Amino acid sequence: MLGVEERNGGGVARRVVERIIPEGGVAIGEPVRAACTVKVCAKKNCWRSGGKELLSALRAEAAADGLTDRVKFEAVGCLDRCQMPPNADTPWREYCRCTPHDVRAILAEVAHRFGAQHPDR
Repeated sequence: MLGVEERNGGGVARRVVERIIPEGGVAIGEPVRAACTVKVCAKKNCWRSGGKELLSALRAEAAADGLTDRVKFEAVGCLDRCQMPPNADTPWREYCRCTPHDVRAILAEVAHRFGAQHPDR
């Protein structure tokens, strides 16, 4: 497989993977999106209210679901929603008062946005 970076009109890089199909010897382009980042607040209020456990659960579930190439997790500073801890952000949505149910919802959203298969448990 060959990795090629292309730029669209806005100057944003998109990675395309070319694969050779053995039977026909034909190369096809298959878009592969770079990993998105899920941010988890690591400031005092959120971290003590379950942020640390939320981050651990997200990482563990993503690994179990095979999504580690599509998503990365980052402990960040304040997300400015201190009254509703713990908090997490995806590029598409803000999550407040996160629970274990939200871990599944966050990963389902990532899988959907990136075209991956997400097992329903």
